[in-house]
Amino acid sequence: MKLVLWDIDGTLLLLRGVGRRSAVAAVAEVLKADQVDERTRSVDFAGSTDGRIFRAMAAACGIVGDAYESNLPALRARYLELLAGEVAAFRDDPVLPAVPSVLARMAEHAEVRLGLLTGNYEPGARIKLTPFGLMEFFRVGGFGDDSEDRREVAAAAFGRSSVHHGIEFRRSDVIVVGDTEHDIDCALAHGFRAVGVCTGRRTRERLTSAGAHLVLDNLTEPDALERILEI
Repeated sequence: MKLVLWDIDGTLLLLRGVGRRSAVAAVAEVLKADQVDERTRSVDFAGSTDGRIFRAMAAACGIVGDAYESNLPALRARYLELLAGEVAAFRDDPVLPAVPSVLARMAEHAEVRLGLLTGNYEPGARIKLTPFGLMEFFRVGGFGDDSEDRREVAAAAFGRSSVHHGIEFRRSDVIVVGDTEHDIDCALAHGFRAVGVCTGRRTRERLTSAGAHLVLDNLTEPDALERILEI
């Protein structure tokens, strides 16, 4: 029995700046910071967790310690409100090619179970996936609420999926699909298999160097599903 854990941003969807705009606006509003966009340009969102991103953004604006921690619940709540508005206003189709068909085929496969492994807060994951018909494929996962450390998010996804599906998955039968070296790293840290897809901002060479067992340009490649399940 295979457990396939999916990243969201850059792997399933490309929402092109929606998350960053929402985060910048939330930090400016809740933390009363100015010039947030300019001061946080070096904060890399790709493959990170929402908690780690906000901590780095706040630090770039000189807000640390209790000044940050005491405002985190309000920051999280406002970010999710802004994110919902941004996603609702998004007019392009953000779903990456072949994603719905691959997920549908996996969902119908008798020996495959699906889950999420994402740095998004769980409500944020739902906000991003639901309007585009992708949340229906996922009933369980690991999220940015679990930890700022993506390795710990991977552990949460594994444990929660095992309980939800009532299956003691072997670690070698867990497959993580993502678009950054951080997805690869958290998979390898737990003995999972790692698939890199070059649909985000990372090159094939970077994903290969990170230790991915398989690297795909995208999910439209011939036999992509079979190749993922066979690694």
